[in-house]
Amino acid sequence: MKTINTNLLMTNRLKKRRKKYYTILLDTEPKSKKATKNKSEQQKKIIDQMRNRNWRCIKRKVAIEIVAYTKQKNPPQIQTFVKNIIDIMHKKELLQNNKDKIYLPFEDDKLIKYIRSEYIFLNIKPEIQIKVRPLNSFISDIHFVNTELESKYQDELNTKNQTIEYRDLIDDEEGYRKFLTKEAYESLIKMKKLDAQKDISERISITPNIISLIYPKNNKIPKNIKKMYRDWSGMLLDMPNKIHLPGIPLKENGEKDYKKKYKEELKRRMWKYLENNPIFNKLQSPIIITAFYMPPKIKKKNYKDLDNIMLEYIMPTMNEIFQPPISLFNMDPEKINNKKINNHLFSVPKSLEGSSIGYEIIELPCDFSKSETGFIKIGFRIETTRKSLMSFTDEKIDKYIKKNRYI
Repeated sequence: MKTINTNLLMTNRLKKRRKKYYTILLDTEPKSKKATKNKSEQQKKIIDQMRNRNWRCIKRKVAIEIVAYTKQKNPPQIQTFVKNIIDIMHKKELLQNNKDKIYLPFEDDKLIKYIRSEYIFLNIKPEIQIKVRPLNSFISDIHFVNTELESKYQDELNTKNQTIEYRDLIDDEEGYRKFLTKEAYESLIKMKKLDAQKDISERISITPNIISLIYPKNNKIPKNIKKMYRDWSGMLLDMPNKIHLPGIPLKENGEKDYKKKYKEELKRRMWKYLENNPIFNKLQSPIIITAFYMPPKIKKKNYKDLDNIMLEYIMPTMNEIFQPPISLFNMDPEKINNKKINNHLFSVPKSLEGSSIGYEIIELPCDFSKSETGFIKIGFRIETTRKSLMSFTDEKIDKYIKKNRYI
């Protein structure tokens, strides 16, 4: 009886929490700021959906997911599209009627503490799907699924070392070629390299486990336990497999070549990373860049927002150095376009070859680090069939609510 009452209480709590979750749909292709001539009209479409569902502007920290389903032959870089859509979602100067500001999804882009964006290339009607929810609710969902439901988001790591297996394939080419054709051997190399890349990237990306350590449950946790969580998460963030950026770019008005020097340092560190991790020299799959962000302890006006840092520095440099493919195994888009795979017609744009298809950022709590200058630590995820964190938690919680709704 106690278990039934607990499940009923939790189900009602989850239902109540989810009433403040917004999902907004726009039937349009992704565009950059420059290419968008009807920003106010796009904003009105968002406002109309908010008003019709009786949703109101969130005035606290938020988590956001933006997924664009597109068949464009020449879509903008993902970071320029996301910057544009974020501005449309909150900029009051775009309002056709100032009274509608209560229906903007969130009050200010400074409130965005977690964001995930992704392109999905399908030959279907274009659609932009935007999920917005309070950050504390997003974190609570992760804790619930991770601990109460004990659902695993991260694939179980293979007991065999994928990197060693890949190297064995390379070293023993003569042995494998005795019973494999050249084409079969090269295909095996590609698949094993993908496994190794995926295995390593899983460890350096954003997962429920590390979010749970960065943002412990809001209940009364003893200080020593909270410190232990901080220590564990700090160790995970310091893993050498991540790319440690040279602090946060500041607005140095007195130094004209500051931006140039910062970009050069970024390149140097990324080339060094590839030198130390040669397994990533030729990526076998599209990637989503992941970033752990600790703001500096100075006035906000003296440094750039993370979306601008991603737009100006990180994404362009990562794309230049890593040259990620836009399709699995860098298959020729001409051979993929309009081909049916798992009942989906694909449309892969050549223009984005050598570009990341998305990014994911989480800002760390203000008390996480004593760093005065702040930091950014970059990872990436090999994007094959992975669900997003929001989709994963939604799916698990929806099943839980459905199972317990008649208790």
